[in-house]
Amino acid sequence: MSIKLSSGGSWRGEQGLFGALADPNRRAVLALLRRGSRTAGELGAGLPVTKATLSHHLNVLKSAGLVRAVRRGRERIYSVNTSGLEELGGALAARFDRRALRGAARLA
Repeated sequence: MSIKLSSGGSWRGEQGLFGALADPNRRAVLALLRRGSRTAGELGAGLPVTKATLSHHLNVLKSAGLVRAVRRGRERIYSVNTSGLEELGGALAARFDRRALRGAARLA
């Protein structure tokens, strides 16, 4: 199952959704970006990863719709995609709300 987002990303079910957030380095990238937009070089200076690994993590986050990149000259400026985070929250809330309702119906 694939969930398409209006923010341009897509998740492959829960595995892809949680996979994007499962890695501690990706969560660290999101934490850094939450404080403000940054270039890959600025992000890399705050993380113990190679440039190639950082590029991979940024691509995973972009594919999930959680990060966006804007090209400025030779650099890309990365920022948190707030609409992607809002859609993530809505999708999770809807999924767990449905599960709670089904569980409550079985107990009745």
